[in-house]
Amino acid sequence: MAQITGVGGVFFKSGRREELNAWYQDVLKLPRALDHPSFRLEDRHPDAGTVIGVFKQESDYFGSPDQLFMINFRVDDLEVFLLDLEKKGVVPEAPTEVHPEGKFTWIKDPDGNRIELWEPS
Repeated sequence: MAQITGVGGVFFKSGRREELNAWYQDVLKLPRALDHPSFRLEDRHPDAGTVIGVFKQESDYFGSPDQLFMINFRVDDLEVFLLDLEKKGVVPEAPTEVHPEGKFTWIKDPDGNRIELWEPS
């Protein structure tokens, strides 16, 4: 029987595509794909899978009620990553939260999309 083995991508629209692509590359350090105007990530944390979560319509977890999706990026060292972001003018929306699954915080991209950053335990 065939099955899904992981997330192939996260896609969204922006009226400022080139600016947003540059921000994701320069600020979040995502590697650009050579054959497509997108980014390719390799899974570097074998113990942390990809989560697909469906939230209630009323949820405020994504920051804005108008935001219909949120990307969660795994990072290897959240503290150091946040220091790098602050040098580029990106400040977390809230203090880092520590849970059994790891450390979490949230930032926004230039279009106002909330992004979750997660350092697995």
